[in-house]
Amino acid sequence: MVKDSSLPRPRSLARGEPMKLTSLIADRLVAFVRGGASGPSAAAALDIPVEIYSYWLTSNPAFASRIEHADAEARVLAEVKLRDKSPGMWLKGRPKAVASGRHSK
Repeated sequence: MVKDSSLPRPRSLARGEPMKLTSLIADRLVAFVRGGASGPSAAAALDIPVEIYSYWLTSNPAFASRIEHADAEARVLAEVKLRDKSPGMWLKGRPKAVASGRHSK
């Protein structure tokens, strides 16, 4: 995600000061996303307004990368479960094999 410095920094609702992304909050958000939740749903579960969650994603590349990686892990686990439960459906959703680009001599 691209950092947009034109966005105002969100304020926490309770005190009017900026809500900080702590390592504990980041770890919990990542765990929820890795478990299959969407980022906004994970934020809601922690009573974090979606505007603040979105701000953290755009202003903190390391956090955004952790969330993207956790989402990819969740997708892989879902694909594996689908393959085990319904191989036919799993095959239908997969892209067709692509040639490697290597040529036999």
